[in-house]
Amino acid sequence: WEPEATNPIWSLTVEPKYIAALEENVFAQLDVPATLMTSGAIYNIELELQGGSSRAYPKKNYRLKFSSKAPYMGDPFEDGGEKKGFDRLILRASWKDQSYVREALAFEALRRIGEHAPRVSWINLKLNGAYWGLYAVVEPVDLDFIKRRELRPGGSLYKAVDQSAGFKPNVNIQKGYEKKDGPKG
Repeated sequence: WEPEATNPIWSLTVEPKYIAALEENVFAQLDVPATLMTSGAIYNIELELQGGSSRAYPKKNYRLKFSSKAPYMGDPFEDGGEKKGFDRLILRASWKDQSYVREALAFEALRRIGEHAPRVSWINLKLNGAYWGLYAVVEPVDLDFIKRRELRPGGSLYKAVDQSAGFKPNVNIQKGYEKKDGPKG
C-alpha cells in the first residue's frame, strides 16, 4: 500500500530555526513563515501549532494561515471548492484516533441530520521533503465558515481551550470554552 496513491501530497517547507521555535514552547501562540506546495500551486503561509494537550505529541496538528490576497484556492474537500478560497485550514495528526475517521464520521452524521459541521478530507504530508504521515484536513469553524453556509451573522462562536470541554461528569464545562466572537455579555 502506498499512501501517495490514494491521497494528495501536500509539501510544507519550514526553516529549521522556525521548527525549533515551535518546539521550544509548544504551548506558545507562535506563527512562523512556511511554504505550502500542493497540486502545483505554491502558497506562502503562516504556520501555527494547533490544539491543546496534543501540542506535546510527537506528531503535531497545524493551522495553516493563508494571505487574504492569496487564499488557498484548491478543493481540499473534493466538493467543488470555494469561489473565495480558504484563509485557514487545519491539519490534524489524529494522534488519539488511529483510524482517522471518528471526527469525519461525527461531522457527517451532524450534516445528515441538518446541522452545520466542518468538512474533513485526508492528505499525505511531507515536511521539508520527508514523509510526515497521513493528516486530516479540517475546515475551521470561524466567521468564514458562517459566511460559506449563508448563516445569519451575530451569533456566538466558542473555542474549546482545555480538557474541561470534554463533557465529563463533575467538570465545569464553561471553563473549557472561550468565547471567540459574537455578542458580548
